[in-house]
Amino acid sequence: MYKIAKRIESGRTNQVSLELLEPRLLLSSTTGADDAEIIVDLPVDTVVSAPVSIDSASGIESADETAANVTVPDGILSVSPSSADQGAANLLVTFTLDANISPSLPPSFVSPSGAWIGQIAGTSVARNGTEVTAYFTIPDDEPAGMKGVSVGFPAPGGNTLLYTKSAAFEIVGDSTPTVGDPWTGYTLFNPLNETTTYLIDIDGDVVHTWESDYRPGMSAYLTEDGSLLRMGNANNTNFAAGGAGGVTQLIDWDGNIIWEYAYSRDTYLTHHDVEILPNGNVLLIAWELKTHAQAVQAGRNEALLNDGELWPDSIMEVQTTGETSGDIVWQWHAWDHLIQDHDATKDNFGAVADHPELIDVNYALGAGGADWTHVNSIDYNAEFDQILLSVRSFGEIWVIDHSTTTTQAAGHNGGGAGMGGDILYRWGNPQTYGAGDVGDQVFYGQHDAQWIAEGLPGQGNILVFNNGQNRPEGQYSSIEEIAPPVDTLGAYSLAPSGVYGPDSPSWIYTAQTPTAFYANQISGAQRMANGNTLICNGPDGDF
Repeated sequence: MYKIAKRIESGRTNQVSLELLEPRLLLSSTTGADDAEIIVDLPVDTVVSAPVSIDSASGIESADETAANVTVPDGILSVSPSSADQGAANLLVTFTLDANISPSLPPSFVSPSGAWIGQIAGTSVARNGTEVTAYFTIPDDEPAGMKGVSVGFPAPGGNTLLYTKSAAFEIVGDSTPTVGDPWTGYTLFNPLNETTTYLIDIDGDVVHTWESDYRPGMSAYLTEDGSLLRMGNANNTNFAAGGAGGVTQLIDWDGNIIWEYAYSRDTYLTHHDVEILPNGNVLLIAWELKTHAQAVQAGRNEALLNDGELWPDSIMEVQTTGETSGDIVWQWHAWDHLIQDHDATKDNFGAVADHPELIDVNYALGAGGADWTHVNSIDYNAEFDQILLSVRSFGEIWVIDHSTTTTQAAGHNGGGAGMGGDILYRWGNPQTYGAGDVGDQVFYGQHDAQWIAEGLPGQGNILVFNNGQNRPEGQYSSIEEIAPPVDTLGAYSLAPSGVYGPDSPSWIYTAQTPTAFYANQISGAQRMANGNTLICNGPDGDF
């Protein structure tokens, strides 16, 4: 409801009008009373231009507002200049807004609430018609590459109307690796065929070890209190594939098992990675068995059922309830978000290219084995309440919404992004959603996708170990950093071409002779506080 109380001059007829941005509508009310209170009921989540216009007015006394944030992709036509060097100071940037965009621009007297290049906020933001100007200082350590831009306007209820343009501004810098001082921290690792986890110092000396009854399955993390969070291999022969797990352990500094949670049966198995959340719960990746009949009914081409079954991935949030127990308090299943254009008589039929938020059940690596998606890493972004997945068999990274309920996560609506459990963002291989071909693929067998943590150089960007397995130009590995086209509200923009940006990574590391550095499987990379990147060649055991 929008309620306007207005004093009106005696004997005059006055009109009060509200211009709604979504849906496009003009509501008005006319009165001749000496004092009037006009009440207009608006749809929930309606965004109202601010301030409300009142003809022959003398001011609004009160307004009760209901509104929601709105992001307008491609609401910015151009940016000038469109590039700057790292370290540039007091840079005046002009954003030209689209006067014909829908929702339309706020009235010319409404000042912007902010302007951004990537996550860099501008100062002295001003507006002149469709042009907005702001001053920017580019940090010396800002990652080079293309950045999205955005301009925000205030909306009722403390919300924001955000006009954006993806990959519109380039930060220019030197990405050539240099030799410098190492970061003097500790390194944690668990050899693939051992039950011992090691903590070593900068000199390679062993500082501490933890023992387990299980080989890795396939990750280990040191928690804030010095405990070890570790995945173990339960030897479940029903899921004979790389990265198999089944057991999650939390072991204290002295080697005592605090928690051991098993998720291993004939029809499901945890694997690869684990992520601890701020509330102490953990996120786990799990395969779930789908039979031949279930796969065909979902629209899978029988020619792509080489193993006669599929193991789509699911994500679970588990809350500890005892030394060997836990409750699944939230879950997401890839199987709930499918699309296929193979068989109109089966489920999930539609145009793949029209639904980048869905998963093509007939995209398959090679002959189409059971381990269809092969998610091999998981990370969490507390600022946006989002989850990042490395989907090896698709050559992609995916971002999904964690702010949903489990019911919403099974559908296409709800949550902070309003998309339920659908994919919010994906990058690395646009042919998987019908927007490219083999020449557009960037990731080949990638691992260890992660957001660079707050406070570290490149914060908010995504770092990936690109193994390079079957890379067309030769088998070599690279570490790639990308700046996703995300605004300050956690919304991702899709380019007019139908492909998610950026066009290219903002930073890439390869050996001087690229083929001299190649890890065909496992492996990872991590950004450190001094800006260096720690790299692990998994098969060779080199850091």
